[in-house]
Amino acid sequence: MATQPWELSPAAAQALTEADDDGTLVFADAPQEVVDLTPGRYLVVPQSSAAPNGLIRKITQVRTAGTAVTLSTMPAAIEDLIDEGGFSGALTLGAADLVSGPAGSQQRGSTRSDGFSPDPISVSFSRDVGQNGRIDADLTLTPKLTYEARLRNRKLTGRVSVTANLSGHVRLHTDRKETWSRQIPLGKWTFRKMVGIGRFKIPLTFTTILAAKVHADASGAVTLEARHDIDAGMTAEIDGKRADFTPTFTNRTTVGRPELDGSASARVDASASTSSRSPTP
Repeated sequence: MATQPWELSPAAAQALTEADDDGTLVFADAPQEVVDLTPGRYLVVPQSSAAPNGLIRKITQVRTAGTAVTLSTMPAAIEDLIDEGGFSGALTLGAADLVSGPAGSQQRGSTRSDGFSPDPISVSFSRDVGQNGRIDADLTLTPKLTYEARLRNRKLTGRVSVTANLSGHVRLHTDRKETWSRQIPLGKWTFRKMVGIGRFKIPLTFTTILAAKVHADASGAVTLEARHDIDAGMTAEIDGKRADFTPTFTNRTTVGRPELDGSASARVDASASTSSRSPTP
């Protein structure tokens, strides 16, 4: 590669005050590493307040006015940073990686930023369903990311999988005869994680939309308790500009002995739709 890409330090990324849609980047009080940038160079900007998803750009013009530096840039991609190579990994996301979640969402325990034993996130809800039914749940959300990819001749191939594990206690109760089926939205969750690709660390953003599907058919009162352990997610097979998506689902739920007055059946499932994106080009 003729021009070596440059990854800004976190301190220099925080000096970025504007990142406009036309590719203009403004550093109000530019550090020396920004002052030294030249046209033609590829630039990796870590996530910052002005670029929350990070940036990969090619510099086309540099303008300096006092301590301010303005860069004109054009879109670039990971393929512009690495000529050839492979990269893989497996990450567990936790509360420290959560960018946004449903109102009232909480983490359990204290936030850790060392990359080990991420703190889980609680997903609790209580809903009245049907005329006489109720469901209560106290679950833990643990998203996991696995990826294996290769760049060759500027073509990216490989597999990326994002899975949301929901585990915990669920209690379903009806007072009398009931037949119903409900979908309960559990919210939209967005996570951001720094991923090593070659010698660069690229911030990737993952969004998971979760829902619980509850079904009941009872001839009389029933109380059913279960210990849920469900994986729901998506796997993407990448071949250049093409990506084929396949949903994934595994249910390892165990059910306790029901309390019955009559006959009954009940089922609780979960679903997840997942998307991911690399830094904004």
